[in-house]
Amino acid sequence: MSDEPVAGPEHDDLAAGRPVGSTARYEPHPGAGPARMAAMRDAFLALADDEPPHVVLFLLRNGIGWQDAHDAAQEAFAEAWRLLDRTPERWQEVADKRAWIRAVALRAARRPPGQARRQPLADATDELPERPVPCGDPAELTVLTMDVLAALRALPPRQRQAMAFHRDGVPHEEIACHLGCTIRQVSNLIRQARAALRVSLADYISREEDRR
Repeated sequence: MSDEPVAGPEHDDLAAGRPVGSTARYEPHPGAGPARMAAMRDAFLALADDEPPHVVLFLLRNGIGWQDAHDAAQEAFAEAWRLLDRTPERWQEVADKRAWIRAVALRAARRPPGQARRQPLADATDELPERPVPCGDPAELTVLTMDVLAALRALPPRQRQAMAFHRDGVPHEEIACHLGCTIRQVSNLIRQARAALRVSLADYISREEDRR
């Protein structure tokens, strides 16, 4: 089953490894006039200001290394910007944009070693405005202790993915779409992940309580 986003026809491009929107250019959407486009871009730039550190943290919880997580988050936002800029009606079809970006970032982070990242499109309007991902310093990961990260990485992949989406507030129905399973299966995955984490983090929880 796939972990890729399934919201909208952009899934076909992502599944085939093509730049989003390369299959076809749609006709302008009746709801995507200049005022609507300006509002969509403003909303996206607000998302790009607030979400990147959370996307990096989501990837870390999925066992991705710090630098790869940073690069994959940047790539996911660039993909989202290209989708909005080239085919805004597709971007409008994405129901949960936070979840979509996380799924694209996770796909990018899991690209086979040595496979080149997608090249920026030649059209300058396709490029994401210069907004560096504010991911801070790796030393800040002391807040998210190595014990917790190790416990998350030890989970089976689907439990880890479900838990990472859940920790970021993604609804169960959206998690089910991205994991290709039922809502009930998502609930079971999260329940199993919590039970495993309670066991593996027992010593960590005890140490934290001793510090209080």
